[in-house]
Amino acid sequence: MFKKPVIYFLSLTFLISWTIALATYLAGYSYGSVESLIAIVFFMFGPLASSFITNKWGLKKSWKDILGTHWVFNNYVIAAWMLPLLWFFLTLAINVAFPGVTISFDVETMLSDLDYDIPPDQLEAVKEQLRSLPVNPLL
Repeated sequence: MFKKPVIYFLSLTFLISWTIALATYLAGYSYGSVESLIAIVFFMFGPLASSFITNKWGLKKSWKDILGTHWVFNNYVIAAWMLPLLWFFLTLAINVAFPGVTISFDVETMLSDLDYDIPPDQLEAVKEQLRSLPVNPLL
């Protein structure tokens, strides 16, 4: 059993994450390439993996304790689920109260804003793609 699990966790996190970063660098992948983006995703799982390793084999905890699957349904769970929904509708109501602000569930408002960002030759193709979607992509 570990005497100082934080030191082992941080060391293991550093080792896992930066080994992936070093391998990506030594492989010659340029920043922004698909390969480097995949490596970045695995890089971010370094702390997760080291947490599991430290808790399971270092501290000898059960998977149930590590994953926290033994929770009790209480008022805090209800608040955690309902407050974001309440916050959304409250924000929507406050925004619509301002003059000139309307709610639009179609893509026409978004399409009118694209005129400034996209060259005219590509604008029509983008508009057709957005109109062909079954729902607004921002929903």
